[in-house]
Amino acid sequence: MAKLNDTTMSNIKGRVEEAIEPLKTGFEADGLRLEVGKVVEERLVTVNLYTSDTTCQECLLPESQMEALILHTLRKAGVEVEAVQVALIRNA
Repeated sequence: MAKLNDTTMSNIKGRVEEAIEPLKTGFEADGLRLEVGKVVEERLVTVNLYTSDTTCQECLLPESQMEALILHTLRKAGVEVEAVQVALIRNA
């Protein structure tokens, strides 16, 4: 796969941020914060999921399900990415 330039990666990141915006509200209700981390050459998008002391721990989906949910959301919005990786950052 061709290397993506900074403009393309920035464009993808912006589209990812826009596509996941509806998910953020639900996560925030459970004490979670969702942020786009980075886009790497292979179109892997890293999404940071921040927890806090007030996070509903029972509400956390397993990472594989979280990744599938976000990837489905991105693809439904027409964002062309190959994979999503969720980075869980506790008590941030």
